[in-house]
Amino acid sequence: MAQYEFQPLDLPIEQKLEISQQGLWGLVARIVKIVEEKYGDEGLAALYNGLRDWELHKMSVPAMLSAYGIEPGKASPAEFVLRVCNPSDDSAFIQKVKPIIADAPDKNRVLYKIRSCSVADSVARECPKACRIIANACLEGQARVANPHLKITADKFLSEGGDACEIYVERIND
Repeated sequence: MAQYEFQPLDLPIEQKLEISQQGLWGLVARIVKIVEEKYGDEGLAALYNGLRDWELHKMSVPAMLSAYGIEPGKASPAEFVLRVCNPSDDSAFIQKVKPIIADAPDKNRVLYKIRSCSVADSVARECPKACRIIANACLEGQARVANPHLKITADKFLSEGGDACEIYVERIND
């Protein structure tokens, strides 16, 4: 029997990560498309609710906030963006242009603007609305843990042809 030696992919680690992320998010977008085709709006709602209510948020968000001395359940909109959204996004995507807080933040409202994303094209090819469903659900779930008085509104996405993903984080009924 012949022996084969597998050679490692001779690319910088950042490029390997980007290729991996594009493949993974293409797969996620494909799953969203299949759920929508098979189960319609009811399937998409189940997917959204399942991700929003994911128990992982109850473990990861407090750890991220506590690392900065922020009490879980009491994060401001800016603290949520800076200590939960941005670190999560920075580890999940290669961002050649770093996200920004686009408006001068006040204590009640922040606009988190993602201007570059390594997976937007992969998602757009398979199912452009996947980011709307996946990102909104996860952000809403994370925000509930960070502060139950935070509201997420995200209605512009790179994968849907926008010039950025725009995510508003707003404190309500505090």
